[in-house]
Amino acid sequence: MDDPIDSAAFAHPGMMRDLVRLLPDRLTKDLDLRTLRRLPSANVGKGSKRRLADMPISLGFRPSAGRPPQSRLLLMLEFQSTVERHMALRLETYAALTRQDLVKRGLLGSGRRLPQTLCVVVYTGRQRWTAPLSLGEVTEPGSEARLPWQPELRYLVLDGEFVGEQDSGRGRRGNRALALIALQRCAKAADLPGRVRTLFDLLRGPADAALRRDLRDVLGGMVAARFGGAGADVRLALDLMEEPMGLATRFDEWEAEFLQEGRAAGLEEGWAAERSLLRRLAARRFDAATAEALFGMLAEVRDAERFAEVGEFIVDCATGGELLNLVRQTNGECE
Repeated sequence: MDDPIDSAAFAHPGMMRDLVRLLPDRLTKDLDLRTLRRLPSANVGKGSKRRLADMPISLGFRPSAGRPPQSRLLLMLEFQSTVERHMALRLETYAALTRQDLVKRGLLGSGRRLPQTLCVVVYTGRQRWTAPLSLGEVTEPGSEARLPWQPELRYLVLDGEFVGEQDSGRGRRGNRALALIALQRCAKAADLPGRVRTLFDLLRGPADAALRRDLRDVLGGMVAARFGGAGADVRLALDLMEEPMGLATRFDEWEAEFLQEGRAAGLEEGWAAERSLLRRLAARRFDAATAEALFGMLAEVRDAERFAEVGEFIVDCATGGELLNLVRQTNGECE
């Protein structure tokens, strides 16, 4: 895996479980996602040549009368942003080397059997995936008599067509992996802040703090590389997603602390800091004049939810004038 976003996101088990939920139900309904475990991705072939599979995953099954309790599924995930014609051959190699490693480490199932294997390509490119889905399709035709002895592997693709409907279908509503794939497939710089917001809205919980931090560290660089100057807008959106999402909670804690200690001045310093933050973000998004006008309009505001709302306005509005008009229109309701 050479994409830092995939490396950062799917190192987190919760994001990986969301990705598995995107697979067809007929292939995953008997899996116990609580048993998901990532296996070492490096395998050593002859001559110590290293072969790297993006992400081999081990998954156990739900209890079943006819299934040994130690049975597991080997899920081979390959993350691609470009079409690779011989992907079936690459996955066959990865799967074989990973299973060899399981044999060496004695991690086999009942009767020392190899685990069932499912190979999946997670494709984030903008064009449709057109590569053959099996080894047979990239192998020379020959004698029918020899067909039973030909190696064969088929793989599944999660491509742009599959992930197009973000908010419908089993396993899709509120799915963080789906929101991340949609962000990676974004073709227009203007759509980036909205897709960032969709993703980070799903990462508001305390359990996602580490994942949120890891994604913030890599998203700006990815966008800058792909869209140039649009990377600054996305970093702005990331700032706004991080600040407002914890703003109300943070101020509730500060207010309780300051009132308890009688430190009203300290609370006022907190409000001033938030006004300064919004002024700085407005200057980065628009210009200094807009930022100063906004700062003046917020001079009497002492409400965490209002500050968070104005932060979202900065992301949504296309011009400084639109921002100031929107703040002006809503000021009377929120002061």
